[in-house]
Amino acid sequence: MFRRNIFYNVEEKNRLVMCDNIVLGDVTEKKEKVLELFHTTEGWIARYTGMTGSGEYVEREEAHNIHGEDIEDVKRKALEVWGSELKLEDVKVVVHK
Repeated sequence: MFRRNIFYNVEEKNRLVMCDNIVLGDVTEKKEKVLELFHTTEGWIARYTGMTGSGEYVEREEAHNIHGEDIEDVKRKALEVWGSELKLEDVKVVVHK
């Protein structure tokens, strides 16, 4: 899995504790994009790790009840959840049955 160095900057202001999550390192550096698909009775669950089409990095984010005509259609529809700019050939796909 991806390794991150996480530090917390904690300070007290007006009797409230403020905590900033600081991630060291560039999360936009080239990391593998992974789409995992899990078949359920209600459809497919997709779990994605990588950069989204909007430029945000997500880790193991899920989308539920994805349907398609065949597995290739399910892969395309699942990936569209995280951005239409993402290309299937740029993503490692793991299908769990």
